[in-house]
Formats: sequence, C-alpha cells, structure tokens
Amino acid sequence: SSESVLPGGEVGGPAGTPGVPPAAGAPGAGAGTAGKIMKPGNSKNVPKEEEVQPSHVRLTSLEQKMYKTIVGMRLPFKAFSQYPLGPYRTDFAIPQLRLAIECDGEYWHKQPEAVAKDRKRDSELAANGWTVVRFAERDINERMPDIQYSISSLINELWGKAYKRQKETNEIGRASC
Repeated sequence: SSESVLPGGEVGGPAGTPGVPPAAGAPGAGAGTAGKIMKPGNSKNVPKEEEVQPSHVRLTSLEQKMYKTIVGMRLPFKAFSQYPLGPYRTDFAIPQLRLAIECDGEYWHKQPEAVAKDRKRDSELAANGWTVVRFAERDINERMPDIQYSISSLINELWGKAYKRQKETNEIGRASC
C-alpha cells in the first residue's frame, strides 16, 4: 500500500506527498534500506489498508472509520491522529491549515455537560486560530461521502485563505524593500 502511518500518529498519503517517508533506497530513507527498492506486492508482511492505524494510539471504532477515510482521501497535507493542542487532544488535525476534526460518539458527546465542554474547547481553539469541525457518530456511520465532501471543501477554503494571506504578506514585504 502506498499509504503509511508515521511516528507520532501522522497519516501519510501516496509516496512523494508531504508526510510520507521516502521510498526504500531513496535519499533520506531509513538505515539499512540503501539499494533496496520495495515494489508493490513484493512484501507479505505489509498490513492491509484497513488494518493500518497508529501503533502507539488506540482509536475507537468511530475514529478508525474516520482514519480510514482521511487516509483514503490522499490529502496534500500532513494529518495527525490524537494531535495535542495545549491541554486538549483532537481526534485528527491538519496543523498546516489549523484544522481539527472531531468524531463525536453519541455516548460521550450527547450529555449536556459534554456538549458544554465541547463548546468551550472549540471556542478556545478558535480563539487560537484553529477551525474545528465535528462529525456525529450517525453521520460517520451513514453519510461518509458527505463527510469527505465537507472535509475536502473545508480544506480547499482554508488552503485558499492561507494562500491569499501568504500572497499578501509577500506583496507587503516587497513593497517595504
């Protein structure tokens, strides 16, 4: 499989995209792999895509579904599972875009005190420049194509805003020279 999970819960896309380690034998590849190129289908020990998850983090079944979706989307940005944000840990994050993705299981997030706690957390993260998107368990189980579309749309929107800010910053820098 061309997807990979990197240390720290990083979710990688196809080889050559950000977040994916170099292929075996490529410059920067791990020690002991020089000269050896792994081609698809040559290894019997590579886990199937549905079995891949961060080894040091236990994901709930709901988070596993989201994880598989995010990996399958082959995003052009690094995505992390169980990403630490100050006193919090978000289910998934794309730090380059300051996007946090939360999976809200009915049991844990339906209680009034949990809803209030989530709102407070989301407000604090938003005050620090993060966009938080939450998906309910029912939607994750029944409407994954809609969730993929929502994530893609949000990524495009945030990417566009980041590009515009960068362009404005570059223009200001050139004007002051």
